[in-house]
Amino acid sequence: MNAYDIFTELSLHGTGSLNGYHRNIMIPLGQGSIHWADRVPGNPLQEISAVWNQLQMQITGDPDFDLLRITGGNSFGMPSPGHTTLMQLPEGNWAVDSFFDITYRIDFVGAPGGPFGGESGSTTGTVRVQLIPEPTTLLLLGLGGLLLCRKSKL
Repeated sequence: MNAYDIFTELSLHGTGSLNGYHRNIMIPLGQGSIHWADRVPGNPLQEISAVWNQLQMQITGDPDFDLLRITGGNSFGMPSPGHTTLMQLPEGNWAVDSFFDITYRIDFVGAPGGPFGGESGSTTGTVRVQLIPEPTTLLLLGLGGLLLCRKSKL
């Protein structure tokens, strides 16, 4: 398992009676874990299966939302398999191709006096999240926005 500091940026755009509503919201990860299969370090080509086991993030007390929560992963009954391929390049660096197919649920309760006051709802779906490695940061694209990850120091 690996621990990460993860944020997702949701880009919200209203339609119908909410036409003109636009907002980006950063939501921190509350709980998260990834289970990786064993690998053989040093092999020039490595195929690693993974499971996004737990993903839960939320905000409360926001001017627009009393609650905005994203939940996903196998431990919540939402299959989220993944796979990583590591290929050693001639100069010794590694090419990384990694993704997860995360099944998620988004729940919200509108804040009184806000544009969603008196409203609540939920939706579920599955999205492919592609990991893009950088020296100190991983960027995950998906969930209708951008998940920003920085590996935590354990």
